Amino acid sequence: MPGKTGRLPEWEELLSSAARLQQILPEAVLVGGTAAAIHAEHRFSLDADHVLTDLRVRFDAVLQQLESVALATHLGADSTGEALRSFDRRYPQESGESALQQLQAQLANPLPYDLDELDLSEYRDLAPQWQDWGRVKAACGRMAVAVFDHVCEVE
Repeated sequence: MPGKTGRLPEWEELLSSAARLQQILPEAVLVGGTAAAIHAEHRFSLDADHVLTDLRVRFDAVLQQLESVALATHLGADSTGEALRSFDRRYPQESGESALQQLQAQLANPLPYDLDELDLSEYRDLAPQWQDWGRVKAACGRMAVAVFDHVCEVE
């Protein structure tokens, strides 16, 4: 940032570091857990998460489910439904089936592959309401129903 003096605020330092890492490892992908955490206010995070091509092997499915439902809960049913309205158009399936319906089915019965390996109460600075998988699962179910209701009302 030419011409800027003094210390950058923590958020700008984070973004600057993430951009530097992206230049060093162009195959890495910056993912949005920190942005979701800041917006939904469900946990504190000052890191930039990058993933590599072996994402499927490394990805924390429980945390992904938690990030999604915490953000949706923060946004509310209508805003979440509106945000997902274009999901099928953005993620067309070769089979022609609805990606949104698949998402709703997965939300209605979330079964992340790494559920047995993790203890949500051990996540640093995670809000108490999200430290129990039963609560996360219930919120996922409510989100699935809310998205369905919103999409049905709009169409």
